[in-house]
This record gives sequence, C-alpha cells and structure tokens, in this order.
Amino acid sequence: MIFSNWFCLMGYWLNYKQSDREPRANDSEVFHHLIEPYFRHANWFSFKSQDKDKGGCCSYQTNLYMDYGQKFGLSPIGYYEKIFNFTGFNKKDDSEYRLVFVKTRWSDKMCSNVISQVGFGQGNFKIVGSKRTTKPFVIPPIGSATRVFVLSGAELKSNLNFLWFLYYVVCPGKPDMCRGMKPVVGTSEMASSGF
Repeated sequence: MIFSNWFCLMGYWLNYKQSDREPRANDSEVFHHLIEPYFRHANWFSFKSQDKDKGGCCSYQTNLYMDYGQKFGLSPIGYYEKIFNFTGFNKKDDSEYRLVFVKTRWSDKMCSNVISQVGFGQGNFKIVGSKRTTKPFVIPPIGSATRVFVLSGAELKSNLNFLWFLYYVVCPGKPDMCRGMKPVVGTSEMASSGF
C-alpha cells in the first residue's frame, strides 16, 4: 500500500478552541463529501481496513475532523482549509510552525535515529521512539533519491523546520502545491550522505 514515495499527511491536530461554532448534525457527512475528491491531493491517506476499498478514504479523515475540527469549533470547510493551506505557510510567521514532534526508530546498522514522522506547530518539543539524542538523526531517502539527510541531536529543532520540509519533501512530491516557492535559504548546511 505505497501511496507516495515522498510523504503521507497524517492530519491537523488542534488543542484549543478556534471559534464558538456549534456542531451540526450533518458535519461528518459534509466533511466526508468535501474531502473524498481531494484527499489524494495532499497524500492524506487512511490505512484503516474499512477505507482500503475506497483508495484510502474517508473514515480516518472524517474522524480526525470530528475530533480536532468540529470539537474545537471548526466547520467542515474550516478544517479542510487548515489541511490544504499548509503551503501558504511561507507567507506567515514561522513561529507558528516550529518542529514539535519527531517519531524515530533506532537503526543499529546506521547507528542513527531514523525519522519516520514529524509534526510542526506550537507546543513543547517531543521525541517518540529512540531517545539517543547524542546520535545522528536521519531522514531516509525521499522519492527516488539515494541520499539521506543527517542532523545531530543539537541541530534537530533548528534545522529541521517547516520551510525545509515543505521545500525538500512536500514540493518534490506535490509540485502543483508549491508553484512559485523559492529555494529555502539557510538549511543547505544540513548534511546529506549517500547511504
């Protein structure tokens, strides 16, 4: 079930109220119909068995909307816009999109922390998985590339930022989402190796 060689969007998590909007009885149905034609555009696939026959939609996505959109006052279209507007980030203050989550697994073969998930937003930084922060962190080969990006634990929060992720991971996988985006300045120091 390889949906993308670049990335899969997990969702948009909120933890505070966005508005005083009251939930409506048909919110889940509206969101389901809204997202179904577009979930592939952002590589927002479900890995739930009940969504397999529909190509990876839509119970997972709808449940996320109910838990993190409707619950916090967002309409179906409001949550949809949060999902699909992440490339509009480069026009905003980057303090809203700091690295707040990294999921890793330890690789004895590479003697490194291999990054499998990242999260950007506001909040406290958290690492799940290997806690060997004195060892390198690597992003596995992306797309058809043969190189991996390597960061020290000290560089992780400053160099693995949303603009870098957008430019080097999202945009090559979904170039239509990044038209006109300029190369990222200041992150080219991130080492790359041909593991």
